[in-house]
Amino acid sequence: MPSSTDRFVTFHGGLTLPAEALRLAIDLELKGVSLTADGDHLVVRPRHLLTTDEQEAVRRWKWHLLALLAYEAPKPAWVQ
Repeated sequence: MPSSTDRFVTFHGGLTLPAEALRLAIDLELKGVSLTADGDHLVVRPRHLLTTDEQEAVRRWKWHLLALLAYEAPKPAWVQ
């Protein structure tokens, strides 16, 4: 059976992320935590809402979370 780190999600346009990183972003959003990018820095607010495990996960998946924040889905060909 594959582990959670063996699963990936591919977005329209080709961005592929580990499912675990996407799940973290969704869980944090549901918890009321916002993620924003400031250059190569990931800004997490309010930071006090994160558990120790979530803080470690944010550090682990930082570059994937930044890629998710920068992602813009391509417009379909029929949209002008």
